[in-house]
Amino acid sequence: MDYKDALKYIKTGESVLFVGSFFSRSAINTDGKNLPLPSELKQIFIDSLHESSDDFKDDSIDSTANYAQKHLTPTVYQRLLKSTFKIKRFDKKSQIISSQPWLAIFTTNYDNLIEIESLPSRKTVSPYSEVDKLESIKNEVIHVNGAIDDLKGEPDDIHKLKLSSSDYLENSFEPSPLKQLLLSSLKSAKAIFYVGYSGKSDFDISTATYNDSSLRKKSFFIDGHNIHSKAELERLSLLGNDTNESSEDFANDISQLKEAQVNNEPSHYHLLSFKEISQKINDHPNTVSLDSNLRDLVRKGFINNDLLQNDGYIVDRWTNVSNFLLNSNDIDFFTVSSRLGNGKTVFMRALSQYISNQRHTFFYSGNPDFLFHDLSYIQEHYSDSIIFIDNMSDLRNSFTQIVAFSQKNMQFVISDRTPLLSQITATLITDFNVSEEKFSTISNLDELTYEDFKKWEKI
Repeated sequence: MDYKDALKYIKTGESVLFVGSFFSRSAINTDGKNLPLPSELKQIFIDSLHESSDDFKDDSIDSTANYAQKHLTPTVYQRLLKSTFKIKRFDKKSQIISSQPWLAIFTTNYDNLIEIESLPSRKTVSPYSEVDKLESIKNEVIHVNGAIDDLKGEPDDIHKLKLSSSDYLENSFEPSPLKQLLLSSLKSAKAIFYVGYSGKSDFDISTATYNDSSLRKKSFFIDGHNIHSKAELERLSLLGNDTNESSEDFANDISQLKEAQVNNEPSHYHLLSFKEISQKINDHPNTVSLDSNLRDLVRKGFINNDLLQNDGYIVDRWTNVSNFLLNSNDIDFFTVSSRLGNGKTVFMRALSQYISNQRHTFFYSGNPDFLFHDLSYIQEHYSDSIIFIDNMSDLRNSFTQIVAFSQKNMQFVISDRTPLLSQITATLITDFNVSEEKFSTISNLDELTYEDFKKWEKI
């Protein structure tokens, strides 16, 4: 795919925009000046410190920022950054680029340029945003290095922008939920456009995407010929394709694109991390008998292997679990656990099929790359969805995203081996502030007794 072919995916909302440090160069800040390059920002710090430039000539921007943090008061330091990175005016080309229906926008910049110039406006998301602030990636700007709007006046806020060496050590991009979100967005996009990318100041993104050849084929760099040396351009070829286009050329090319007719029906999007479950054409019994096979499972943890191949057998023994599942709107996480070999996966699959005629039901397929995008799509199109995730520990790097969607009225049925599920529940409660009241155990296949079984039967 070449650059001209990739352009068509902008209007269809299937492209990701990555904005690098040179994109905001032409914008005017509240001091009436262009946004600074790293060397110019270094000089701003030196001037504020009333120091000699000669004393810092061998120092990098991060070490100079580190010195400024220690010798300026938090109030002065934050006021300096706000006047530097708060945008007052912007040009037409950046507004054209920002206002497209991008699948997602990521930036290493601190300024609020995209937020104020995009139409419709987008919200700021950064490593310091609250989990529930991630509402819809299509309506937000993801600042991977922090955002100027993170500075609220608190003393510790000075570390919320990754400027100094200590900031980078405290707030590394790898690993992080935002890195997972970035990679998920890039992989699901049809095309990726990097505007104003700098191999030096945007190094974190280089390391995050370097090893994926599929990303290089659909990645296109704008402004590369203006801001890179020949050596840097050679390195850029390892990450994608240099278009030899300026940002002005890019904005002009976008302006000439025709508006796309986008089909918003649910069938238009192909889920990649989840599979929608459909009701099997069979009759599920309304009554349950306690036969010898069930007694073996309850008392000995043993079941005939032939029966494990029959989804219906397992779920028919707990059909009334579904009544509790479908009528507990205040529960975010329903849990299922068992030791290896006790039928957990079969139970999860069969239960999801059993309730699929009453709720839109989705089952995790084992591919984490498109988790956020699939869940965003499901949330947008299905208000009554319920999500099944077997082996929840496989998604430990995506807990932030899962918790975010659970706070938006999306319910999850999660399962894992008994000891692992206990650890997962404790982690969600302790590290992600999920209330214990949001959990309910619907089945522990190791410990189900006859009394437990009769309790479900009465619901």
